[in-house]
Amino acid sequence: MIKPRTVRPKREFVGDVLPWVVTASGLVFYLLTLNHWVTLASLEHVTRVSGWSLDPALQGPLYWLVTLPLRLLPAKLIPLALNVLSAVCAALTLGLLARCVALLPQNRTEAQRIRQKSDQGLLRGRLAWLPPVFAVVICGLQLTFWENATAASAEMLYLLLFSYLVRCLMEYRVDGRDSWLWQGSLLYGVGMATNAAMICFFPVFLVALIWLRGLSFFNTRFLLRMFVLGVAGLSLYLLLPIVAAVSHKMDITFWQGLRESLRSQKQFVSFVFNKQVLLGNIPGLPPTWALALPSLLPVFAIALRWPAYFGDPSKLGVALTSLAFHFLHGVLLVFCVWVALDPSGFGPRNSLTGLPGLTLYFLGALSIGYLGGYFLLVFGSAPVGRPRPMPAWRPYVNQGVLACVTVVGIAAPVLLLARNLPQILFTNGATLRQCASLLTKNLPAKGAVVLADDEPWLELARADLAQKGLDHRYEFLNTGYLEYPAFYKPLKRAYPLCASLPKLPQPRSDEDKTRLRFALARFLMDLAPTNNLYYLHPSFGYYFEVFYPQARGMVYQLTRYPTNELLTPPLSPEQIAQNETFWDQAQPVLDSLASEASPPVSTFWRPVFQSLHLSPLTNGIATALALRNATMLNNWAVQLQRADHLPQAAKRFQAALRLNPDNVAAQINLACNRNLQAGKPAVVELSKSQEDQFGKYQSWDQVLGAFGQFDEQRCCLREGQAFYSQSNFRQAAVEFSRAEQLGPNLLQPRLLLAQCCLFAGFPDDTLKETTQIHQQAGTFDPSQADQALLLGVEMGAHLAKDDVSGAERTLDSALAQSPADTNLLANATRVFMSYGAFSNALPRLDTLLQGQPRNAGFLEWKGQACLALSNYPPAITAFTAALQTDTNQATRAQTVWLRANAYLGDGKLNLAQTDAQAVQHELPDQDVRERMAVSRFLGEVAYRNKDTNTAIRIYELYRTKLPTNAVEEISFVDTRLKELKRGSR
Repeated sequence: MIKPRTVRPKREFVGDVLPWVVTASGLVFYLLTLNHWVTLASLEHVTRVSGWSLDPALQGPLYWLVTLPLRLLPAKLIPLALNVLSAVCAALTLGLLARCVALLPQNRTEAQRIRQKSDQGLLRGRLAWLPPVFAVVICGLQLTFWENATAASAEMLYLLLFSYLVRCLMEYRVDGRDSWLWQGSLLYGVGMATNAAMICFFPVFLVALIWLRGLSFFNTRFLLRMFVLGVAGLSLYLLLPIVAAVSHKMDITFWQGLRESLRSQKQFVSFVFNKQVLLGNIPGLPPTWALALPSLLPVFAIALRWPAYFGDPSKLGVALTSLAFHFLHGVLLVFCVWVALDPSGFGPRNSLTGLPGLTLYFLGALSIGYLGGYFLLVFGSAPVGRPRPMPAWRPYVNQGVLACVTVVGIAAPVLLLARNLPQILFTNGATLRQCASLLTKNLPAKGAVVLADDEPWLELARADLAQKGLDHRYEFLNTGYLEYPAFYKPLKRAYPLCASLPKLPQPRSDEDKTRLRFALARFLMDLAPTNNLYYLHPSFGYYFEVFYPQARGMVYQLTRYPTNELLTPPLSPEQIAQNETFWDQAQPVLDSLASEASPPVSTFWRPVFQSLHLSPLTNGIATALALRNATMLNNWAVQLQRADHLPQAAKRFQAALRLNPDNVAAQINLACNRNLQAGKPAVVELSKSQEDQFGKYQSWDQVLGAFGQFDEQRCCLREGQAFYSQSNFRQAAVEFSRAEQLGPNLLQPRLLLAQCCLFAGFPDDTLKETTQIHQQAGTFDPSQADQALLLGVEMGAHLAKDDVSGAERTLDSALAQSPADTNLLANATRVFMSYGAFSNALPRLDTLLQGQPRNAGFLEWKGQACLALSNYPPAITAFTAALQTDTNQATRAQTVWLRANAYLGDGKLNLAQTDAQAVQHELPDQDVRERMAVSRFLGEVAYRNKDTNTAIRIYELYRTKLPTNAVEEISFVDTRLKELKRGSR
C-alpha cells in the first residue's frame, strides 16, 4: 500500500530556519579562511577550467557543467572563482546536514519512545537545536572537509548532491510525498554518471528506498517512474564524450570517449570492492570496512526500531538492555568524534586518494547529530504520559551524562580548531605562491619554452605566471605528452612552435621508441636557435644527451653541448655566485616549509593529543614542496661539490636534509663531503636505514627522481651504469668521470668512461682514456673480462676513425701478451663484425672455428660475414652447420632468416621461400615489424620467380600495413606494383 501523505508541519526554527542560519554562517566562515589562489589538490581543476589541459575531460560531467560559465573569466580569476564555488557548496552541504539531523527519528529505542512528543519521532524542545549545530560544527571543522571547502574541489559538489539525496529520503519519511523520491532518483542517476563513489553506495540507496516504502516499493507504476527518472540522470554520461568528439581536441570518437569514461568508473568500483582492499591486505591502506565503520554502523543503528527488551521482560532484563543501549550510543558518539579528529592510520583521510572520504565524514557527522540528540532526549527529558516513579539517584545520573556529553560537545570543536586551524592557515596561506614565484623567478622576462615531465609542477608555474599576467609569453610543454603522438594534434593547436613535431605512429617496440626519441631530440634542437629552453626541475634522459642543464635557481636552462666536448662544461664563478644568492634569498621560505612539513605541537596540546592517540598532522603541501626542494638543493650542492666548493656544498646538503631528513642522496653526499674535506677516501658505508630506503624503489631511475643526484664514488658508478643501460652515454660519461676522480685507482669507471666516449662518438677521447689505462697498468689488476673490454673499446675507437690498421695492431699486441685467450680473440672478432670490417673478421673466425668447429655462434658470425661480402655459398654452408648444432628456438629462427637471405642472393629462390615461410610461421602476431619484413621478402621472391599474381597480392597487403610516414618504402612498393600490373596485361 502507498504510504498516505501527511500534512506538512508548520515551520519551526530547528527544521526550517536553522539550516539557513548554518548555511550563511558556514559561508562567512569559509570565505574568511578561503584560499585565494591554488593548492596542489585544486591545481588539476584550475588547469581544466582554464583550458590548459590537452586531454579531453571524460570524468565528472556535473562539475564540468557547473564550472562552464567560469571558463569565460580571465585565467588569473579562475582559481578564486573555483574556491568560492567550493565554499558555497560546503555551506549548502552544512545547511542540508542541519536539516537532515533535525529530521532524524529519535524513536529507535524504548527509552526514546517513552519520552517522544512528536508523531514523526523528531526531536522537540528548547535544546533541539543543539544536535544539528553539534553535527555541523564537527563536520565543518573536520580537516578534509575544511580543505575542500576553501579550495577548488569537485568532491565538494558531489557531497552537496549526496547530502541532498539524504535529505530527500529524510523528507519522504516525514511527509510521505513521492516527489522527494522522484528528485532522489533523478539526482542519483546524475550522481552515478559523475561520481563513481555513488555506484558503490547504490545498494545502500536501494535498501533505504525499500525500507521506507515497504511492499509499496514494488508498485509497477512507481518503479517505472523511478527507472525513467534514473535513466534521465544517467544520460549525463553522454555529455563529455559528445563534447570530446565535437571539440576535436584529440582524435577521439564519441564511443571511445564513452568507453573510457565507463572503464575508469569500473576500475574504481572494482578497486573498492576488491577482496584485498576490503580486508586491508594492501600495505598503507586501512581495510575498506574499517573506513566505513564509523559512518555506516551508526546509520544502521538509526534505521532500526529496537524492542524494549530481548527475550527477558523482567525489570532487570529491561534495565540491562537499556544500559547496553546507552553504553553503545556513548561509545559510538566518542568513536565518531575521535575519527573526525583524524587519528593516525585510521579514518577516511588515511585512505588512498579517490575514495569517498567527504561522504564518509558527512555520514559520521549525521550519526554524531543523532547520537547527541539521543542523549539529550533520554537524559534530558522526562517520560511522557503516565508519571513513573524515579529513583533518587536518577537525576544525578542524568546530569552526569549530560555533563559528559556537554564536555564532548565543547571539547570536540576546540580540539578540531587547535588541530586543524594551523593546517588550514598554512595550506591557504602564501607559502605555495612564494614557492611558485621562486620557481618562475629566473625564467627570462622576454619568454621561453618551459619544459617539465612533472605535470603538477608545470601547471604550478603556469598558474603563477597567469596570476601575474605573464603566461602568454611562455610555451608550456609536458615532455611526457611528447612521447604520445596522439597528443600532437592538441599540442600543435595550442602552440604554433609544435608544428614541426615529427609525424610518427604510436611506438609499439623499443626500436619505435628509440626512433621517436631521436626525432623529439631533433625537434628541441630545431627550437633551440630561436627559443630559450628551460626545464623546471632536475631530470635526465635522452634530451640531456644533446643539451646540458645550467642551474638558474630552481630552473635549468638547456644549452647545446659543444660539438667537440663530451662532458658538461664546468660552472663559472658568476653562475655559482648567482645561484648561491638565489638560495640564500629562498632560505626563509624553505625554513617555513621545513618547520611545517614536521610541525611542532605546542606544549599545551601535546599531552592532550597524545592521550587521545592523535599523532601530529603533517601538511601535505608543505611535505610535497619540502621533498621537491630538498631534491633541488641536493642537486645544486652536488654541482658545488664537483666544482670543489666543499663548505658551500655541505651547507646546501644540510639545508636539503632539514627539508627531507630521509633524503638518502643528501645523507650520502654530506658524508662524502666530510670525507673529502678531511682528505679521506670518498667512500661511504651505507647504514641499514639507507639500504631500506633504496629497497623501496624498483629502479635507479626512481631513486634519482625521489632524492636527486649522488656524489659518492660507488653511487656515481651505479648512477652511470643506469644511464649507460638506457644508452644515455653523455650522462653516463659524466658520472663515470666523477667516479674516476673520486677513485683514481679504480679500473671499472675508467673502462666504462672509455666505452661511453666511444658510443657517444668521441673516439679520440676513448683512445686518451685507454692510453692512460695502459700507462697505469701496474696500478690495476684487470680480469680477463676487463682485458677483453679494454681491447674491444680500443679497437672500436680505431675502427670508428677508419683506422683498420690501428685496430689490427691493437689486436696483435693484445694477442702477443695472451695468445691462448679465446675470449679475447672472440671479442675482437665481434668488434670487427660490429664495425663492418668483415674481411678482417673472417680470418679470426676461421681461427676460432679450428678450435671450436661446432660453435653455433661462431658459425653464424661466419655466415653473416660471408653474406655481407656477398659470398653466398660459404654463408649458406655456415648457416646450415649452425642450425645443425643450435637447439635454441629463438636463435634458430634468426639463423633461418639469415640463410633465407643468403639463398635469395645465391638465386635459390625456392629454398629462400621455404626458409622465409618457416620464419613467418614462427613469428608471433605482435611482432608486426618482423612480419612485414618477411612479407616484403616473400614479395621479392615471387617477383624474381615471375609469379606475378602472388607478388601483386603480397605487395598490396604489405602496402596497406605501411605507416604513412614511410615515404620511400611506399614509393618503392607503388612503383613495383605498377610494373607488375603493367606486365600482367
